[in-house]
Amino acid sequence: MTAPPDLHAGASSPSQGRSARKAASRQSRQRRSEELLKAAAAVLPKTGEEFLPAAVQEIATALGAEAVVTGEFIGGDQVRTTAFWRNGRMVDNVEYPRAARGPDLPGMAGYIAVPLVDAKGGRIGVMAAFTRQPIPDEPYAASVLQLFAGRVSAEIQRAMAERELRASEAHLHAVQRVDAIGRLAGNIAHDFNN
Repeated sequence: MTAPPDLHAGASSPSQGRSARKAASRQSRQRRSEELLKAAAAVLPKTGEEFLPAAVQEIATALGAEAVVTGEFIGGDQVRTTAFWRNGRMVDNVEYPRAARGPDLPGMAGYIAVPLVDAKGGRIGVMAAFTRQPIPDEPYAASVLQLFAGRVSAEIQRAMAERELRASEAHLHAVQRVDAIGRLAGNIAHDFNN
């Protein structure tokens, strides 16, 4: 006579299933953290004009996003992108209304954004990611954006300061030219009177 088959052989208890799912979830989070740290290590040492494009590309890769933008607020009601990654490549920067959630990107169901702030805590811009499907793990996506937000803010502030410096220098040169013309006119008038 043969023994009846063991109906519980190979089956796991509900608690074993939960433990396995928790372990898999921890491993997934650990793997994503390691990938994110590698991405940050590759991007964060970059400076100037090469930083923002590298940052949006790495964010897109980390989140599986179709589009990632960084933008600065201009004129009170507009956003001008400072880096725009879309469908696997950098695209031209655009302006869009600040009230909109981003540039016109049809077919995007997932959206997450973080504000960009200056050293005094004032909002200077926004960084956002867009996906075709809803974002499955919003806390992770938010942490990815937050990881880069401080450095992106610093780069945008640096670029703003450079623009202001160039404008000040141009104004100074214009004032110096007017002053030189004024002195020349004064000398001519003096010579004419003599």
